[in-house]
Amino acid sequence: MLEVRKDTCRVRSTTSCATTFGRHALERSPFQMGFAAYAHHLLGDGAEATGESHYLEALALAEPRGMRPLVAHCHLGLGKLHRRRGDREQAHEQHHRGGDAT
Repeated sequence: MLEVRKDTCRVRSTTSCATTFGRHALERSPFQMGFAAYAHHLLGDGAEATGESHYLEALALAEPRGMRPLVAHCHLGLGKLHRRRGDREQAHEQHHRGGDAT
């Protein structure tokens, strides 16, 4: 199943791939919160409109589990979202938090 999805993603954009893999991972990991955290991160990467909520959900799952690299990536993703929205102060804060998490 994943092999078919990988082939599909070669044709589609990176954003579409992140969304596809993120949704698939969430379906497969209802009781494995570490995997769910990664899935929410992928969904955050793949969705401009709902990205922030997915990154925040990933942070809520990753921080208590000590998943520091994922925490850093989530903060950096949030920073990118804020930068694209024109909120430079929030973007800077999130990028700073991302650097501190590693």
